[in-house]
Amino acid sequence: MRHPFLVLSAVLVLTPGAALAGPAITPGLWEITTTTAISGVPGMPQGMKGLTNTLRQCITQKDADDPGAISRQSQGQCRELQREVRGSRFRSVMDCGENGKVRTEMTMKGDTFEGTSILEPATKGRPGATTTLKGRRVGACPAK
Repeated sequence: MRHPFLVLSAVLVLTPGAALAGPAITPGLWEITTTTAISGVPGMPQGMKGLTNTLRQCITQKDADDPGAISRQSQGQCRELQREVRGSRFRSVMDCGENGKVRTEMTMKGDTFEGTSILEPATKGRPGATTTLKGRRVGACPAK
């Protein structure tokens, strides 16, 4: 099963809503760490209960000005049902079809963010997941 959760976690970082007043992402090189705990799988090995992934991603000024564009390109099978932005806080609910719903809450502060995404499976007996997200701007994007 291709699990969209890690991909969505990173993408959701970039979807605070360019048209809405609220959280902002500072352009530059970002280090994003996700830790995912998968639930609902009997007998899952202990090492699978806290998978951590760290990646670096360049956020350009264009990305920061229209973060929804990245989201629209990357979501594919998911549809946004709800989005709420208040100050530095961002909440969303996305319907990812047979994979379930993803509920995300984040706090963004220009050069840092943290939050949680929860995958609620659409079908009883399918695995769910909780992902914690942390990101920080680590400098300028590398020259091309």
